[in-house]
Amino acid sequence: MTAIGLAFGGGQYGLGFAGTALTLLTLLVLKWIDVRIPRDHHAELDIVWKEGRTGDFGEIVKPLGYRARLVGMEQRPDHPVFPFEIGWTRPDRGGAPMDLLSLVDQRCEVKKFSLVSEPAH
Repeated sequence: MTAIGLAFGGGQYGLGFAGTALTLLTLLVLKWIDVRIPRDHHAELDIVWKEGRTGDFGEIVKPLGYRARLVGMEQRPDHPVFPFEIGWTRPDRGGAPMDLLSLVDQRCEVKKFSLVSEPAH
């Protein structure tokens, strides 16, 4: 930025524009690369098993590349709620884990789903 400012300030407009264009191009390329780097993502998911359905939740979501850890159980008057910590590794451009929610919806009722930046410990 200093070199670009000096170029414009010294009357070297061509050099200033070239430096600006090179800087913008570099930032665009780095952003393109950055969104494609796989990162760890975490979410909190509370489910209720649908009538007649049960199973090992971790094994259900594992084929899609998700990790599930049961955090506990909350007994409500009409049904128990099972909170899970969910983890997966994907590039940021992957968006929300709709494949996970679609799979879970086949066997469970989702009571809460929230993305978190860091896993709970």
